[in-house]
Amino acid sequence: MKTGKTVKVLLTAATAAGMLAGCGSKTDTDTFRFASELDIQGMDSTVVDDGMSFNAVHAITDGLTAVNEKGKTAPAIAKSWDVSDDGKTYTFHLRNAKWSNGDKVTANDFVYSWRKIIKNAGNYAYMLGSGGASVKNADALMELGANATDEQMATLGVTAKDDQTLVVELENKVPYFTDLMAFPCYFPQNEKFVEKCGKNYGTKPEYTLS
Repeated sequence: MKTGKTVKVLLTAATAAGMLAGCGSKTDTDTFRFASELDIQGMDSTVVDDGMSFNAVHAITDGLTAVNEKGKTAPAIAKSWDVSDDGKTYTFHLRNAKWSNGDKVTANDFVYSWRKIIKNAGNYAYMLGSGGASVKNADALMELGANATDEQMATLGVTAKDDQTLVVELENKVPYFTDLMAFPCYFPQNEKFVEKCGKNYGTKPEYTLS
């Protein structure tokens, strides 16, 4: 996923080295590659919990924020954001970004992903609750897990005000909240594509979007 660009992705996990190729130019000919002694376990940001997979997800997908070359938190999919006086409500204004299949990246992509990791009890689901971002109702919903109804999941403190506006409500003020948004468990997912892929999502190039 690159702002204003269509990205094609080729993933190859080998025994001796993991290699990722992501094409991010207008000509779709430029390639980014890196190698590691470890395999890529998967590309589903709501499931993976190993460093190699996180590196791969980072290489082809953006979050609301990112860490720049100086190690500072910078805008990514969110071009800007507003914070309420009590520090407990963040309103993110999204850039014009597209998935590699041409779909527009929307605020609902974040809503869907955050609800998904909590309902599926992903290993990093706790990062949405009091152990991390302190998103409203995250802890209570994690206790329900897969038993949570759609109506109950709708109480999670993340809302798509419109396609370009994401509102996040917190239980408590978290001074480093925008820093956390650069972590893969907070990354967006294209609901239509993910649901079509089912359990195969993120397991092969044809089941992966960037």
